[in-house]
This record gives sequence, structure tokens and C-alpha cells, in this order.
Amino acid sequence: MKLFVSLLMAFTFAFATSAQYKTALEYFQKKEYKKAYDSFELALEEDYSDPKISFYIGRSAYELGLYEQAMIAYQRVLILDEMHIRSYLELARTYIALKQPALAKAELETAKRLKPPKTVIKNINMLIAYIEGGKQKSFWNFFISLGAGYDSNINAQAGSDYIEANLGLAAGSLSGVDPISAKLAQEVAVANNVYQINGNKFFLESTFLVYGQQYLDNSEYDLLYLSLTTAPGTVLNDYKITLPLNYSRIYFGDISLLDAKSAQLKVEKVLMKTLVARVAAKYETKDYTKIANEGRDSDIAELELGVDYLFGKNLFKLAYKYANEDRSNSSATLFIDRSINNFNLGYSRPLTDSLFFNAQYNYIMYGYDDAVPTGPNSGDDREDDYQAISASLTQSFTKVFSTTLEYKYVDNNSNYVVMDYDKSTYLVKLNASF
Repeated sequence: MKLFVSLLMAFTFAFATSAQYKTALEYFQKKEYKKAYDSFELALEEDYSDPKISFYIGRSAYELGLYEQAMIAYQRVLILDEMHIRSYLELARTYIALKQPALAKAELETAKRLKPPKTVIKNINMLIAYIEGGKQKSFWNFFISLGAGYDSNINAQAGSDYIEANLGLAAGSLSGVDPISAKLAQEVAVANNVYQINGNKFFLESTFLVYGQQYLDNSEYDLLYLSLTTAPGTVLNDYKITLPLNYSRIYFGDISLLDAKSAQLKVEKVLMKTLVARVAAKYETKDYTKIANEGRDSDIAELELGVDYLFGKNLFKLAYKYANEDRSNSSATLFIDRSINNFNLGYSRPLTDSLFFNAQYNYIMYGYDDAVPTGPNSGDDREDDYQAISASLTQSFTKVFSTTLEYKYVDNNSNYVVMDYDKSTYLVKLNASF
């Protein structure tokens, strides 16, 4: 990393004139990075269009280990001045800290195309050689979360963001339809590995997820979800191409409920520094191993379109998925053949350097080929309108530990009586990421 020190000394901003900026700069020069970060944030409120302020927010955030905040700040600089070489170099440095050498290399290549002085090009080439020839090929990240909370209607669907919104469980098929509320415990463990192949031109990303949900005095509603995904991929120019392959299993109470296998092709394209578009196609097979003592299988074909847009500190995520699920056997079980239109809108932003807000709205329209068997809509084709809204606040205490407060409301309107329900969940979670 010493190469960066000499490399980055070649480019500097002119000094701004605001008193707030000067105060912040004094803190930065004294290496009081927390005070500098807070002061530069105040200066940003005075003049959002000054790239110098965002640049030093990035520098301060990097020194504090807030690499994602540093990344956002440098990207904001490049919106204002896409020719600023030092910001590309600092962004590359940040990507290295985030264990994203392929993205770091892309920023260094961009800096080279801007034709900096020969001495700087030489150092850039040395850094690229360092990235390509680095001895470390395997990068691990781990996430653990322990939560406790309250569920207002446990005999409705699970309501977990880690699992597909509608598992196909009828609320009345395993229990009565009357709402049952209960206290719950939640555990999440994620292990992620990225392995670089052939000089970082290709990579293999693998993720193992364990999600557990237990209800006090209602163990028959406990849920366990296991998922293993491996995704070979590559980065070509501004395209990221991956092929995720997944196997998952769900246990409901003491029942082995569902086995699923899927293959997906995903392409992401950086349209500009703050806008990423993606398109994905997925094929999945599901084996509902035990539902009312009868097995059933289904095949799902899915197409996804999505964009992520960063506006200042605000990150917007918009996605649309269309899927068609068909029976793959002659089982008489109802309500598998269906079309699915899934709309998802996400929003997140940092409120301070350690407090983050996240909100999400999900709307899914399910159209079934089979008719409702009983009730006031008997004989009509079944239709479900699923809506879920969630919000959370996450407070970081250190680089490793944080806590989250989360609320989620689900409303499933259905002309099939046993699947017409609503529910609320409240959770407090302690998280560790390393």
C-alpha cells in the first residue's frame, strides 16, 4: 500500500474557503478523523456541489474504516468531476479494502485512460501488477445475527426476507385460520467466500446461509432454512456476469417441507457511477416433500429486471420479476400452477456515520390456474395480492458489531379464505460482521 502514498500525492484539490471546511481540514491534518468526518458532513450541507468536501469525507471515512461510506463519497466526487484522477485512485484503494480487487483494477484502468503524468502511470501499472499477481486468492466474510421479537400471526406465512415471500403454505392447511401471536427468536449465519481465478479475470463466489426461527410454546411453527449458492463469474469492462447455482431446504416444525434447486444467469452493467442495471433469468425446481402427506413438484421460470440508483446518500433499488410456476407431475394438489408478478422497491441511507435507515416495499400478484374449492368464491380462479412493507434502523458500534430494530407488516388479500391474512413482526437484532 506504500505505492498508494506516493501515487496519491500527485493530485490534490485547491482549498475551499468556508469556515466549516477549514475547521474540518484542520481536524483531518491533525488525524482527528472522527471530528473531521463530522465537520466535513456539516460543510457538505452548506455546499453539496463542492467536490473537495466529498473527497475529504471519503478520506476521513476510509481512515475510520467506513469503507462503504468512503466509496459513496468518491463516487459523488466523480459525478461532479469525472476527470478527477485522484478520486479514481482513492476509490481503487477503497475497493481493495473491501476485498474487491477486480473493481479496484477497473478504477485504476480508468485513471490510466485520463493520461496522468508518466510517473503516476508507472505507479498505476505497479498497482495493477500487484492486484493481478497478489498471493491472496481467497477472501472470506462472515455475518451473524441473533434476534428476538414478536409475531402477531404465526399461522400465516413465515414472513422472512431470507426466504421467498410466499412458501405456498395455506394458513389453514396445517392449523386453524384464527391468528396466533407469539414471541420469537431468530438466528442468521452467513459465510461468504470469493476465490479469484486466472489473475482475477474470473472468480467463484460461494455463500452458505442458515436461517432459524423459533416460537415460544409453539415449536410446531419453527422454521429452518438452509441455502448453498455457488456463482462462477467474471467482470468484463463494466459488465459483471455471474451464474449462481443454488440448493436450498426448508424445515417447518418437524417436517422436511421443501427442497429447491435453481440455476440463474445474471448480468449487471454500470451505466454510470451511480446507476447499475441488471437482468437475470432463472430456472428452479421445487419438491414440496410433505404437504398433507402428499408430495408435489413444480418448475419455475423467472425473469428479473432491476436498477440501483445512488443519489447523494440515498440508495434506491427497483426490481421487477415475472415468473411462471407449473406442476411437473400429475399430483392432484391444488394451487401450484400460477403466474407471479413481483415488484420490489428499496430505499436506504446513512443518517449519521454509524446509523443507517432501510425501508422496503414488496407487492406480488399471484394468479392461479385452479379454482377456489370452497367458500364464497368457490369456482372462481384463485387470486392473491401480497403486500409487505418493512423498515429498520441499524446502529453500528464498531467495525464488527451493530444492532438493528426492525418492523414488518404483511397483508395477503386472497379469494381463498384460508390464505386471506395479515400480520406484523417486530425484531431487535444483535449483528456481527467480519
